[in-house]
Amino acid sequence: MNSPTQPSQPPSAAAGPRRFPSVLPGGADAAVWAISDLATRRAAAAVVTTLASQEDIAKLAERWARVGNAQRAGHLFEVMHAATFNRNAALRAAGVRAYVQAWTEGGSPSGKVDIRLRDGTTFRDVQAKVYADPVRAAHAVASSDYTGMRRLVPADQVEAINTVLDKALQRSPEGLYYAGYADAGTHLTDTLHLGGIHSDPVTLGQAHRAARNPIRWANLQVARSTGRQIATGAAASAVSGALFAGLTAAAAETARARAGETSAGAAVITVTGAVARDAVRSGTVGALAQSIQVAAKAGALPAALGTATIGAALADAVTTIATACIDYARGSIDAPELAARGASATTRTSLVWAGGLAAQTVIPVPVLGALVGGIAGQAAAVLVTQGFQLALSASRGRRVDPDRLRILAAEAITTTATAATLRALTHQLAVEHHAAFTDDMLPQLAALTTTLGSSRPGSSVTDLATLTSTFAAKPSLSTVDEFDRWMADHSATLVLDPNW
Repeated sequence: MNSPTQPSQPPSAAAGPRRFPSVLPGGADAAVWAISDLATRRAAAAVVTTLASQEDIAKLAERWARVGNAQRAGHLFEVMHAATFNRNAALRAAGVRAYVQAWTEGGSPSGKVDIRLRDGTTFRDVQAKVYADPVRAAHAVASSDYTGMRRLVPADQVEAINTVLDKALQRSPEGLYYAGYADAGTHLTDTLHLGGIHSDPVTLGQAHRAARNPIRWANLQVARSTGRQIATGAAASAVSGALFAGLTAAAAETARARAGETSAGAAVITVTGAVARDAVRSGTVGALAQSIQVAAKAGALPAALGTATIGAALADAVTTIATACIDYARGSIDAPELAARGASATTRTSLVWAGGLAAQTVIPVPVLGALVGGIAGQAAAVLVTQGFQLALSASRGRRVDPDRLRILAAEAITTTATAATLRALTHQLAVEHHAAFTDDMLPQLAALTTTLGSSRPGSSVTDLATLTSTFAAKPSLSTVDEFDRWMADHSATLVLDPNW
């Protein structure tokens, strides 16, 4: 059975910690990188390994379509064990793999070796037997053709077959098949196992049921494997929840300080982009990559970032910014506080963009970080500009400081200009590095940021929510070869679309 190449060790294990500036105090982001990178790479490899078995099963279903179900079950039994063995090996980052000889180049469906387990230069040969009658099964596994080989049988038949073999061994040792019965009893098993890796046991009934629709069985395995992938991402996300709360707090403080150097709106945009950039560079966002894609397809935020839908969260961010602007116009808060509240409102939703982008491209992480920063900054610009415009509309006729109202109007213009600058720089960088989303997502985002001054500014939030959900749910890798190249690249970012 063909399998993807052995995944390389994750950067956290093979090359030590990544040398990027720490986002959070005490190197906590590096710890999350180590946890999420290792766990999710293994889960991703397991999914691709499971997908690799689908080709074998499709061939099997076609070749054995006209034989009885019992005979087809015998052939599928081999693939079922090999598929779960390889998946379990991938989950533990082990190099051992199982190859079904009927579907391996140079192999044969009628050879005496059904499955070969290989770990580098070490290998173990296995003969599989599936009979409804334990007596027939016992005689079959005792053949001298299989001396020294593992004999793989259904899990619910091991005891009955062993009973038959034990009775046979009570006869005279001079008997013609005595040695075969002894060897079979020594090597009888209901799982493939080598190097601490085991396949999942399969009963006779399970093999027969799967054989009635092999393709359905294969699809269920992929679904279960991707379910594990999603669960792995979700677990890593839970670990990261507090860290992202810390990122939001840090963004607010940074924006507060930066507002003294530039406009409040520009401070929000640049700080939000910097948080997204550093989250990717440090690997912190890797813990959320899978759950962001799954949640985005449903139009919801990942658990670590909140519980609202993406559209509602974006609208809430706009409302929060508008409220802060009104407070500023009334003189209740100063420009640094306006920037701080704006950064808090945009950071969490912008991290969805960070995760979505990390999920969509395979380019060096420092470059990806810069791209994410620019794109998340543009997304933040949409929210900030919308918030300023909403505040300006709501402030008409109210008792506000006219000078501060003029400043807010200027801020709206400044944020639009900042978005335009980010758009130009980001597009240039994406073209230079042949980023996958250059011709797709960037033009759509550009359309949003260039129409912020239109007569229907409120439509931008809805369009941004749609773009976020659509983009973050796209698959980044579609073939095993692409996955192999990605796994071999230590500088590549981590993701696998769980909806394959």
